[in-house]
Amino acid sequence: MRFRVFITALCVFVPALAAAQQQAVLETSAGAIVLDLLADQAPAHVAHFVKAVQAGELDGTTFHRMVRHGIVQGGDPLTRDPGARARYGSGG
Repeated sequence: MRFRVFITALCVFVPALAAAQQQAVLETSAGAIVLDLLADQAPAHVAHFVKAVQAGELDGTTFHRMVRHGIVQGGDPLTRDPGARARYGSGG
């Protein structure tokens, strides 16, 4: 059986006491997803992600690519427009 899921997400950065304990919470229509941000292992990636979240760049976007048992990709601003579906994944 195959399922197609499109989730609109609101991402909230949750600073913790130590940088190694930072988390982000994706509030989706299917529930919350908590991400551990490992700044000690990927400082540039975490800094870029936190900056994008704080600027609201990910708000209202959807996951546009999903790989079974693993990866989801989202954040493309085009996913805010259902009419641009053929171009999802090319605008971010």
